[in-house]
Amino acid sequence: MATTSDSPETIRLLAHALKNIRATPPRIISSPATQPARASVAIIVRVRPPPSAFIAPPAQPVTLQNFFSQPWVNHPQSRAEVLFLPRTDTLAFPGGKQHTEDEGSLYTAMRECWEQVGIDLADSKEYECVGQMDDREVTSKLGKRLLMVLTPFVFLCLTPDGGQVDFGEDVEPDSRAFWIPLCLLATLTPTMGTISLDVASRMAPQSRMIRLALRTILLGGQMHFGAIVVSSQQVTIVLPSAGEKGKCRELEPTQQHGLHIEELRVWGMSLGMTLDLVAQMRAGTTDLSFPRPLSMSLTSIFPRFDMPDVNFWLWAFGKRYRKVIRGWKESYRTMGAHDRRINWSGSALANFYASVRKALIMTIVFRVFWVLVAFIVWIRW
Repeated sequence: MATTSDSPETIRLLAHALKNIRATPPRIISSPATQPARASVAIIVRVRPPPSAFIAPPAQPVTLQNFFSQPWVNHPQSRAEVLFLPRTDTLAFPGGKQHTEDEGSLYTAMRECWEQVGIDLADSKEYECVGQMDDREVTSKLGKRLLMVLTPFVFLCLTPDGGQVDFGEDVEPDSRAFWIPLCLLATLTPTMGTISLDVASRMAPQSRMIRLALRTILLGGQMHFGAIVVSSQQVTIVLPSAGEKGKCRELEPTQQHGLHIEELRVWGMSLGMTLDLVAQMRAGTTDLSFPRPLSMSLTSIFPRFDMPDVNFWLWAFGKRYRKVIRGWKESYRTMGAHDRRINWSGSALANFYASVRKALIMTIVFRVFWVLVAFIVWIRW
């Protein structure tokens, strides 16, 4: 299991990634008139020094330009962390849907973060908006319909004691937030897991009869999504303070005695945006001293199937999808110098799920065909 012992190298890679994000224009996806819904999330990164670190008052205002030159940031035991919130079966970044009165996507991310965790990202002394990463399309089951466009923004906490979560006075007793060490997400050997979902439920979520028929034909086939798995004992947990309304306390791994151990999973859209951030740690550099930060592929957000015939047809129909993936990876290597107008994630998603739909249709047709053949043979026998 990955540890936080490589934090100095992770902070070096983080500095490179944030400078890349600042310098690289994001790919913007315009919302079609038929589906104008948009949402934003805030990817908040902080560097937490050890209690023993000497922290001198900065001689000048701290910005991204001079943040990583501070001694406490480069302390051997300082740790880069990313804020996640628990959602159903996964972890997610603070964020939500854009309201009509919002001034823009950045305003939405900042407003949602304030409402959900009480962090004021508009405070320029505490936080700096590093930049926007590529827009992502949120689609319905098997990518058939666009639901909204999601815009991720990256924020850097500029102070050693920043990132204090406040759930508000109406906080639920079981409210949680997690500061996950970045080195657990950007490691060569992440702890991997899967989220398994029933294929029939994804194909026909609203019709029980069709779902039952598909489940019978597909023999209960499953689709498996890759996930990074982290133990709650490896992260800093934010909990409501007992007896202090509106206050929170942070528990580092050494302070979690007696707490229930949770298995935290990052998958789906959250994993995709995490991989976008991690990919920037190596993007645009030929310096061999920069290690490849992650063994997971950018395609890890796409499901795998436990049905050999589906996998065969997916391979047969996936030529265009594989070509898009090669272009996507090359774009990250060159920082997208010549392809800023190409929506790689959206194109990969659309082509992958188009191949999936064809593969499932062919699988169903051939399985029904062979069942009919077997039935006719049995009747004549």
